[in-house]
This record gives sequence, structure tokens and C-alpha cells, in this order.
Amino acid sequence: MAEVLGKLMTITLDGAALGYSTDFSISMDTEVVDVSNRDSSFWRTLLRSMRSWSISFSGFYSSTDVGKKVLQDWYDDSTDAAVAVVLTLADGSITLSGNALLSNLTYDGPHSGGATYSGTLEGTAALTQSSS
Repeated sequence: MAEVLGKLMTITLDGAALGYSTDFSISMDTEVVDVSNRDSSFWRTLLRSMRSWSISFSGFYSSTDVGKKVLQDWYDDSTDAAVAVVLTLADGSITLSGNALLSNLTYDGPHSGGATYSGTLEGTAALTQSSS
């Protein structure tokens, strides 16, 4: 498997790139239900239940960043919006996309460092994958 640099991954919100981004992670989870019983020969038996996904992100604050304005507007509107994570490879790209709600938005202004933002997006429906 080929190695991929993290800087080749981008995140977009309603089509606007999240600028000055320093990092983000996407988490895909599945809840499991334990249905173990006396007939399972002392082995735990699990069933797949609800699936979910979320994205945590952070970056340097810039008042001119279009993506930051999208974030603030998104927070103010309290609606879900289109999110895409794009991984650029030498022979094409992989895109994970779906709709999400902005569940957290934080601005941080340390005395001796650059101002930053961070937040969390919670998926509201299926996360789809496409390649190009």
C-alpha cells in the first residue's frame, strides 16, 4: 500500500475549502448490541446496530478565509450542510462525502501564538465514498 501525506487530504464545507487547516480526522463508528446467551457456547455474540461518523478539525484563524465564514454561518443557521473529505493520490482521488451538523466550534487566542479554530461535525446520514 502506498503511503499518503496528510497534507494531501482536504476538507470542504458546502464546496468551500477549510483554509489554514492544520489537521482533521474522520471517525466512522458502528454500535454493537450484545446478544450473548446460554446457547452461544460461552462466546460473546454481537450484532451490528447504528452507524455514525464525525469529523474533528482545527487550523489557524484568518478573517479572510471563506471556509471559516462558512463555518460561522453554518453554526448560526443550525442546519446540516454538505461535507467532503478528499484524499488526492498520484493516480486519482478518493472522496468521502455526506451531510453533517456543526456540533462544536471553538476559537482560541493564545497570548504568544497564532489564533486558532477547532470544531466537530456530526454526520446526519450515510457517508458515501467515490473515486476519480
